[in-house]
Amino acid sequence: MNAAIFACLVGRCSGSEANVTLISGDVTLAAMFPVNDAIAADGSCGPYLASSVQNLQAVKWFVDELNRIDYIPGVTIGLDAYRTCGDPEKAVQSTVSLLQKYDDGAGSSGILGLTSTEEAMAVSRLIGSLPADKEVFQISGSATGAALSNRQLYPNFFRVIPPDNLQVQVIVQLLWQLDWNYVAIVYDEDDYGRPAATELRRLAEEKQICVPVFESMPLAKRSSEFANAADSIVQQVKSKFVRGMVILASHDATQEFISRMNNEVSYVELILGEATALRRSALQSSTSSDTLDLAKGALLVSPPYNGLPEFRLYWNDLLENRTAFVAQANHNTWLADYFVQQTGCDVQDDPTCWSDSGVSTKRNDEKMSTEENPGEGLGLYAWYHVKAAAVMAASLKQLHERKCVSGTSGPCQPFKESLNARRVLQTSLQEESISLNEMSSVSTAFSNSFVQFAADGTLKTTPGQDEYSLYNFRKQTGRENFVFKKANLGNLPSVFNPVRMVSKVGSFVSNTLSMQTSNAEFYNEADSALTWTELPAAQCPANRDCVECQKDVSGNVVFMEGDFYVVAMVPVYAKNPINPLQCGEINFSGADLVQAVIFAVNQVNNGNAEFKGVLTGRTVGLVVINTCGTPLLVRQRILDLHSGRLTLPDGRNTSFILPKIMGYVGASYSSNSIAASETLTSIKRPFVEVSGVSTSPALSDREKHPFFMRIVPPDDTQAMVFVDIARSLGANYIQIIYDGSSAYATGLFNETLKKVHGYDICVAQGIAVTPRKTSSEYKWIVDKLRDKSHAKLVIVILHELDIQKTMDAMLPLLTDDNFVFLGSESWGRRQELITGRTKLEGTVVVSLEIAVDQVFKNEFSKLDPRSGSNVWLKYFWEKRKNCYFEKSFQRKDRLPCKDDVARDYEQDTWAPFYINCVYSVVLGFNKSLSQHCGPSARRLCDGLTSERLVAATKEVQLDLYSTGRKNKVFDSNGDGLGGFKVLQVVRDLSSSSSDQMIYKDVGAWTQEGLDLNTEDLKFVGGSKLKSVCPNDLECSGSRFIELDNLNEQRRDLPCTPGDPSSTQNHYGDDQTATGCASHRNPGGPLRIPQPRIVKDKGHACNVVTQQERPRLSQENPYAEPYDLPTGRRSAHPYNKAE
Repeated sequence: MNAAIFACLVGRCSGSEANVTLISGDVTLAAMFPVNDAIAADGSCGPYLASSVQNLQAVKWFVDELNRIDYIPGVTIGLDAYRTCGDPEKAVQSTVSLLQKYDDGAGSSGILGLTSTEEAMAVSRLIGSLPADKEVFQISGSATGAALSNRQLYPNFFRVIPPDNLQVQVIVQLLWQLDWNYVAIVYDEDDYGRPAATELRRLAEEKQICVPVFESMPLAKRSSEFANAADSIVQQVKSKFVRGMVILASHDATQEFISRMNNEVSYVELILGEATALRRSALQSSTSSDTLDLAKGALLVSPPYNGLPEFRLYWNDLLENRTAFVAQANHNTWLADYFVQQTGCDVQDDPTCWSDSGVSTKRNDEKMSTEENPGEGLGLYAWYHVKAAAVMAASLKQLHERKCVSGTSGPCQPFKESLNARRVLQTSLQEESISLNEMSSVSTAFSNSFVQFAADGTLKTTPGQDEYSLYNFRKQTGRENFVFKKANLGNLPSVFNPVRMVSKVGSFVSNTLSMQTSNAEFYNEADSALTWTELPAAQCPANRDCVECQKDVSGNVVFMEGDFYVVAMVPVYAKNPINPLQCGEINFSGADLVQAVIFAVNQVNNGNAEFKGVLTGRTVGLVVINTCGTPLLVRQRILDLHSGRLTLPDGRNTSFILPKIMGYVGASYSSNSIAASETLTSIKRPFVEVSGVSTSPALSDREKHPFFMRIVPPDDTQAMVFVDIARSLGANYIQIIYDGSSAYATGLFNETLKKVHGYDICVAQGIAVTPRKTSSEYKWIVDKLRDKSHAKLVIVILHELDIQKTMDAMLPLLTDDNFVFLGSESWGRRQELITGRTKLEGTVVVSLEIAVDQVFKNEFSKLDPRSGSNVWLKYFWEKRKNCYFEKSFQRKDRLPCKDDVARDYEQDTWAPFYINCVYSVVLGFNKSLSQHCGPSARRLCDGLTSERLVAATKEVQLDLYSTGRKNKVFDSNGDGLGGFKVLQVVRDLSSSSSDQMIYKDVGAWTQEGLDLNTEDLKFVGGSKLKSVCPNDLECSGSRFIELDNLNEQRRDLPCTPGDPSSTQNHYGDDQTATGCASHRNPGGPLRIPQPRIVKDKGHACNVVTQQERPRLSQENPYAEPYDLPTGRRSAHPYNKAE
């Protein structure tokens, strides 16, 4: 073997030039292709690349054919080829050589090729920095990097292949249709892989698709660095149980990585990017042609494939005809060297390579095939490089027709001069539609073909045209080998029988991926075929919480477009017990209230019932914000909305809805409504706020809250309900558990203390609690209750989530204590609070109720939580049912949710309140808008003031109780006129389970008083409630007790804080009273006149009579001087965060 042949065999053909002239012509196309693999360590080029050699030969064939048909009359198109070896630096050097050559007089119309994104970027930056008369344009058939569309950086770059941003869109839609939402993304660390992977992750996460593994691979495929990176990625995939992966990497990197992973993992499904180039070898063993098990059934996204059958016939003939091959090899020394590399033969006459008939004897052993699948056609990019050459040639033809007299043959002088003005062709590409139809005699692929470029240099697509394709790597029918695609083979010899090809399984047309799923086939670990529907989805594994994927959606909003807008404030999530600017866990009640608001808006817009004729021809829009039950977040999110910082689901900010807001609905908790009222009142145009459940008496102050309204009565009414129930039960010695951080709870607690005066009822103690994260943190309450064990009736004033945690902590510890709980309206008729808690039997509950909306109830029970605008509904049901939906990231100790998860939904007592709040706002707005702005007004006018809107809303009448009769909703002060129901928790005797608890109606409270059927009340053990004062000393509220009669030596006894988390104790002295006073919060210090202090050794409840009660502030009669139970002096309690 001679030295030259040996050098070529090892990829070091010393006689290979940096550039060759393949075709001499009047005008010249400059083609830059890698030809060889990347630069080796010694600075030389690596082995010849089969696909690159073939792509260059395809371009030469095409130009030869154009010249054969005299495409540009009398003008020969030339072709100079430059070798880059895949190195951007070498591409720049070649460009410099090219520009110097053409400055010497040879005209070039542009640069073709530059196959990689890195090469294209480097050359475009160089050319873009040159004077205008030196610039030439570039056109690529394979550089897909999205960054190349930046015209400021790459003004002379064009391409005929779709950019990577389109590929990314296809992959995201594919993931969505596969129901994959837990995937790995692995990519090349270069200007192709990195930007594409980053954009893919961004778009995927917008679709709630989690990417727990996002890693790059070094470019040196055979290095230890690559091996270490690949092994690290595989370990991450294994540890996180990822079963779906997207690989955005070159053919070689993909092959090397899958080979390494194939030995470690057997359950991962693959999606491959276009850089794999539809080459089967990427999914085969590097040591054999066997398909890697992991690759079977892989999906590959790719620009549409065109097999270019005319060139395929030419190429086939070239390998079978020594004369033809030698003729081409004489022009293209790279083709000759490639032949030597592949066969080890002399090109000219080696008898081991050519038979006597001139046919290559190596043709049959496939050594000269550029594809690993003989008969499958060309590589992916051959067609696109030919198309790029076609665009360059067509632009030259149009220029020739424009500059030369009709019928002119040859390059006329104006044509030559235009070519010297370098940018002329670039300008025409940017502005004109170019016909390729006359090239159809060379290839039918150009029949009726026109191309036009967008402003960013990418090719515009024809409507309905396939922009991207999806292929499946599957077995051929009746065969064992795997293939990717169906080639457009045309009338080829039988050796290229289409039966060996597999159809694509998807097409991306008009921004939509349409699937032909019946063409797809996948394989399990036993190598058995699976259909599309049988393929396991890449999701968070069962019985595992994928914590890295759990996104915080508490800050999301619900949005419905409209002409005018209702803004609703709903506590979808609970408050965070640690950080008031963050949300806690999702509430058991909240997302259903959002749906109730959506329902009410739809009822209005559909013109149902009383809304016929309301806002005719106009629609009500909706924005729902989650308050998380925290006043600070209420303020922040209202201000965000009004400053345009709140982002809607479609990406717009809220600025455009501000002049169209008709009013606010909510908030729920009193402290939230106070925060909202204060914030909305301070805005330039005050907004009306209508709440359905905020009951604090402070909200009745119209000087402070002039635009606040509610459809429920204030808490001074509910406090009276407590007193009446206690009296009816014969209880004169009671305890109160309340949320010391809640304006609602502290306000109602203080109102209750006020109301018990005159009714001979002693509040033994008030136990102030603050929200805690876990149930176990509430166990201390049991000991506090037992301190006053004779006070069996215990009023509970807590919010829903805290009720659950408190009861879960206390009930297992309560054995024969026989405490009876009396729940406030925040407990209400909530089934989830009593389900499974049999020790709550006998509990009495106050409930603010209006008629259940049966239409909403039926509609809600049929909703699919996974669809619709209510983003929180899915998480709501997962929490309530302790289950998970298909794409959930919380699966530990849970079972899949049933399709009819909402079938047994019991409507939350607050739902009809929210519905009627919406109705009140809309009806009041409609009346005021018609009166002051006109019956058809589509915008708010100056005459529609907040004062007038409040006045109109006060006149609203609704059928709140389904009696068929409408009544006024609000009194003259804007407070609600409703009453209360009294319920008792009992066992459901109709249930097959004796532990099933339900609510039973046992009474009602109206302005006329309490109607309670005491005979129906049943307590544990069948006995009547006994919650009475044990002795006169304990309860001395009916007489004066002077300080002189007390045991002075008890003066130094410490007060016992209600919450053991307190860090301070407070000692009794002449200015403080320990124990409990009926008008103040027990467990903390109280300033009262010195002669009226009462103490005893048991810290009993020593009631201070009404005459002895200290004067309270007229400005804030409910203010606490100290923040209980810690004893820190507090601000206005209604301004404290809940």
